[in-house]
Amino acid sequence: MPPRETRVRPWIKWIVGGTWLVTAIVILMFSQTHLPTSATITVHTREVALGTDVTAMLNSADQTQLTVSGPAQFKIIVASGNRDGPAKENAEVIDAPNAASSCSFYRVHTEPLHLVDTGKEKPGDGRITLLWPQHSDADLIALRARQNIRGSLTGNAETGRPTSFLCSGIAPSGSRGDIFQGTLSGEAETTFQTRGDAQMTFHEASPESLEGNMAVTGSVRIEHVDPINGGQTIATLLDPPSSGKNQIVFDSFARTVSLDKTDLVEISPGKDLYVTSLIVNNGIGLKMHGTVKDVRVGSGTNNLRSCMPSVLDLLTNKQRVFGAIPSAVTFILGIFEAMGLLPKKRKGTT
Repeated sequence: MPPRETRVRPWIKWIVGGTWLVTAIVILMFSQTHLPTSATITVHTREVALGTDVTAMLNSADQTQLTVSGPAQFKIIVASGNRDGPAKENAEVIDAPNAASSCSFYRVHTEPLHLVDTGKEKPGDGRITLLWPQHSDADLIALRARQNIRGSLTGNAETGRPTSFLCSGIAPSGSRGDIFQGTLSGEAETTFQTRGDAQMTFHEASPESLEGNMAVTGSVRIEHVDPINGGQTIATLLDPPSSGKNQIVFDSFARTVSLDKTDLVEISPGKDLYVTSLIVNNGIGLKMHGTVKDVRVGSGTNNLRSCMPSVLDLLTNKQRVFGAIPSAVTFILGIFEAMGLLPKKRKGTT
């Protein structure tokens, strides 16, 4: 009588098949899941907006011209000469009531800007926009902000020429009308503080414009939103200098994402992303380094795609993952065999 054939129980088949299926699903999930990772981002652009909560930004620097536009208050220290006596300095408080108001200062030395904490800021108020308008001077950079900003400056005596100022659209005071101009003090500080949306335009004598590392606390958007054409988003990347590249390098991976001039870029920062370099030279040369949660790139807002490495990329050898499938099945079958749950080889009859 031939020996009885042992059949594989149905639940064993289900376990083996389920192991393959679960492993495949896990691999698929890992390939679509992104974890925060360290990156170095280098771009040359004419506009970038980012969130920050820094207490000071931009260098102390000599400026050929600084213009503050928008609602603000100025305390200008005016130098006035007198033929019959020593020069005198007067403090003039100037109120710039609206976006049409502005004060320009020529041949001055500026100190770093400070965001003003009024206790009334809402999330997102700490956003700034850095601009290099098209066809502008090579050394020009503009900064726009919704949050109040405080700054100070003095006359730059090293130029050998008197430093001057011109304010227009200011609130009338006495018989002065809406124009106020004169010579700045070369010793005492002139101060200003913006109120709400304002713009500061710098013509810097030095192209290196960053004071230390500027923390990035909100999303970074390298693009321009055109309010005239219904909020159309326009790419702002420029051709970098010969030694530079528009690119994103993921530090823990041998992976570089090159950026085209037609690309829009959106970056979600991690807890330690910083602007480490800001150079103005026919555009804004920006370098950021630190942890990013996501980086999305595309030619339009409707086709932005994440270029982040996946969890699957964390493995140095992808074959290890795919090798996990037969390894898992082999391990389970080994346990079943040790428990006597698998059929033995059928012996032939004599």
